Amino acid sequence: YCGSLVTMSPEVLSEKGNYSEKTDCWGLGSLLYYLCTMTYPFEDDKDAKTKSRTKSGKYEMHSWIPIQAQDLIRRLLILNPEDRLSAEQILAHPFLQ
Repeated sequence: YCGSLVTMSPEVLSEKGNYSEKTDCWGLGSLLYYLCTMTYPFEDDKDAKTKSRTKSGKYEMHSWIPIQAQDLIRRLLILNPEDRLSAEQILAHPFLQ
C-alpha cells in the first residue's frame, strides 16, 4: 500500500495495482471531506471496516458543507477511477475558483 488507509482509493485496496493520477484524485476528495468535517468519509475504528466502507463508496454528505465543496467531493469519491475528475478538472472546478 501507498498512503494512509483513510485516504486510500478502492482500486488500491483491491490490490490489482491499478494506480493512476485518478487514484490520487480520490485521496484529494477524502482530504477535502476531512477539511470540511474534521472526519474522513470512510473511517472506522477497525481497519477492516474502513476498507469495507471505502470499497462500497458510501459516505454521509453533510448539508452544512458548502454546495460547491459537496460537488467536488462527490466528483472525486467515485468508485470507478475513469469517472473521477482529473487534476486539471479539479483545478478548474468552481470551488477552487
